[in-house]
Amino acid sequence: MLRNVRWPLLLVTLHSVAVYFSKKLGLFEGISLNEAFTSIGTSATAIVMIQSFRFRISYERWREADVLWRTTKTDCISLFTLLSYHLGIGSDSSQARRILEKVKEILISFEKRLHNLTVTHRRLLITTEQKAPLPPRGEDLYQILQLDLSHVLGGCFQDKILPIDQARYFNMPVNNLLMGAENLMRIRMTPTPRYYKNFSVFLIYFLSVVAPYLLVASLEGMMIPLVLINAGIFLMLDQMSDRGEIPFGQRKSDVPSHRIIQELENQLNHHLECFGSDLKRKVA
Repeated sequence: MLRNVRWPLLLVTLHSVAVYFSKKLGLFEGISLNEAFTSIGTSATAIVMIQSFRFRISYERWREADVLWRTTKTDCISLFTLLSYHLGIGSDSSQARRILEKVKEILISFEKRLHNLTVTHRRLLITTEQKAPLPPRGEDLYQILQLDLSHVLGGCFQDKILPIDQARYFNMPVNNLLMGAENLMRIRMTPTPRYYKNFSVFLIYFLSVVAPYLLVASLEGMMIPLVLINAGIFLMLDQMSDRGEIPFGQRKSDVPSHRIIQELENQLNHHLECFGSDLKRKVA
């Protein structure tokens, strides 16, 4: 993160050094700088308030996205567990296992498609004023899930592998999956206002320009690291807010959707192994 702000920090350092040597050379003699730049306190207060607001909002977006991803994983496992339970009652073992393998592929494919939809076109979220069209919504993803699951589950009820009166048990987990995916798409497609960023960055640079003039008289050379540290903290907070506002991607700070999908696949495989063991015990 420090790498992303190194050039602005270099400019702040050069400016502070220039102010320091200008003071040493007596270029500011007869000029009352303290009165001229009393707005520094107001600028610092405004920066703290805006950064606090942005950081809180960005963390809430990241946290909501993380919870929704893990909830979709849990809903997939709940649907798979419910189906394996009902298939394990009086079903042919090989036929039931084929059905579960198919459902596992559908659920994992659904999560991967959802991941691809949320990650792509992330730059379109940068501004509400951008004229580029937003990426397509996820209706196709929902239809694919509904059609695939309806085909598999409908075949189970039609072939009387599952009793028709058990159909109502599968409505809730499927609807929860669709709702979770829709909420993730909502986060991805809701732009965050750039006015806060523009205003906070302007104030950070204004503070970095003004602060050396105010502090050089009392601190002299010590004001250079002080101004550099303050600018670095504010700029890194701004970078952290930027990353949290768009929580989908491949960075370490993004929601770990790849890992969540891998956990889902491992748990579904584990359920399949347990299902096969239970059937073997019943046969024995």
